[in-house]
Amino acid sequence: MKTAIVYYSRRGGNWFDGKVVQLEVGNTELLSSYLKEVTGGDLFSLQMKHPYSDDYDICVNEAKEDQINHVLPELREIPDLSIYDEIYLGYPIFWEDLPQPVISFLSSVDLSGKRIYPFSTHEGSGLGASVSHIKELQPQAEVLSPLPFPGSLVKKGYNRMKNWVEKNQKQ
Repeated sequence: MKTAIVYYSRRGGNWFDGKVVQLEVGNTELLSSYLKEVTGGDLFSLQMKHPYSDDYDICVNEAKEDQINHVLPELREIPDLSIYDEIYLGYPIFWEDLPQPVISFLSSVDLSGKRIYPFSTHEGSGLGASVSHIKELQPQAEVLSPLPFPGSLVKKGYNRMKNWVEKNQKQ
């Protein structure tokens, strides 16, 4: 099977272990790099044409406004996933759901017949409604075995990610 790793991640100000910290590499981006190493899959980063602010408080306001108003931010590029069978889809949890840029992506592609493995980073909310939202946006895809991952544990999470992938490969 051909594998793609598609992710949206935030650098800059992030809520991390009970406080705001500046991240050079976003948590979901780091998990995605582990996935690339473990699976050998092709990596695709979802980038907004007009990114949210690096300032945590400003970003929170921008992202919440987009969510409330159902704004789908324009992405710089939509990856062509037609040759892939498995899609690992990574994202941070925003208010117990998918971030709007991920909804933009899922609203722009047809992943019918593909296997989607969601993985999320969070600081206490787990997967929220994200998996059911993926199923709603991609009803013809098979959504399997999600992995919620606390962002504050990502740096020590390589083995957990590897075990999750190995478990997925047995399905």
